[in-house]
Amino acid sequence: MLDTGIIIDFYKGREGARRYWEAIRDGKARGAFSTITEAELWQGLRGPEEEQKHEVLLSFLERIVVDMHIARRAGNLCRQFHSLAIPDALIAASAELIGATLVSKNVIDFEPLQGVIPCEFY
Repeated sequence: MLDTGIIIDFYKGREGARRYWEAIRDGKARGAFSTITEAELWQGLRGPEEEQKHEVLLSFLERIVVDMHIARRAGNLCRQFHSLAIPDALIAASAELIGATLVSKNVIDFEPLQGVIPCEFY
């Protein structure tokens, strides 16, 4: 499960994100994103050219729609980890419920979840 930051870093050509994309492209890893991440990404796009590139990139990944199960788990995570923001909890719950590792560079927000949800930081 890719957090927003890794997709942004890929767009910016940052090396840390590249290895994850290569693994997805080569079929060595599954790539997924939450609709929460999708909303965060759409917020930052500038113009039709970026939007088109964005749609192509997302088409290579599995979209995980926030449903009642993800919402419930996210709420429980927020109760357990008071510093966890709702968007991050929804992304983490999405990863957990599909059996994926959450990949993020956002150590501060997601580190408390290590041991509860598989997390990998780059």
